[in-house]
Amino acid sequence: MAGLCYVLFDLGDVVCHFVHARRLAALAAATHLHMEDVQQRLWDSGFSAACDAGTYTAAAMYTQMSQRLGLSCTRQEAGRLWALAFEPDVDVLAIATDVRRHLPTGLLTNNPPLLHEALPHCLPEIERHFDPIIFSYQHGACKPSPLLYSAVARCLGVAPTQLLLIDDALRNVQGAQAAGWQAIHFTHPGVLREALSHSGIV
Repeated sequence: MAGLCYVLFDLGDVVCHFVHARRLAALAAATHLHMEDVQQRLWDSGFSAACDAGTYTAAAMYTQMSQRLGLSCTRQEAGRLWALAFEPDVDVLAIATDVRRHLPTGLLTNNPPLLHEALPHCLPEIERHFDPIIFSYQHGACKPSPLLYSAVARCLGVAPTQLLLIDDALRNVQGAQAAGWQAIHFTHPGVLREALSHSGIV
């Protein structure tokens, strides 16, 4: 993997364990709805995907969440509830620390502005370990869209071949490779460390 300028990790199920049910349960408790209702109103309806794709600002997302669920809380609390799905994986964070000794190490995630806003308070480990932190909503497209991969390369001012994506979703890995990126399909921290070691990155 010669000529790399950036290594970009995915967030859910790579840098963090992703526990969607915990977020659903917390939102249901806060609104006195059934978890199935929360799932339908925010996820099955396409609202969450639209947020990831940049349709809503953080303020507009908060307003829509409140209306869709009957949620009565502050915007900061709404962000905290959204962030409950993410639990940092200490093994992957340790790998990211090792990578950062050699290369700029960032984050590229399909997630909405309200979560981005909540990072400093709810997931401070992420801000400490990764720079740049890139969210799909900032570019109006989500992985595996070639529009996102092209936009990120332009934003960082490097050629696609100088970017490495580490992602658990095979479609995102294949999309990155089709866009000219280097990519690793994440399955387990130990397998990732071995792959990075074999490539001379750690």
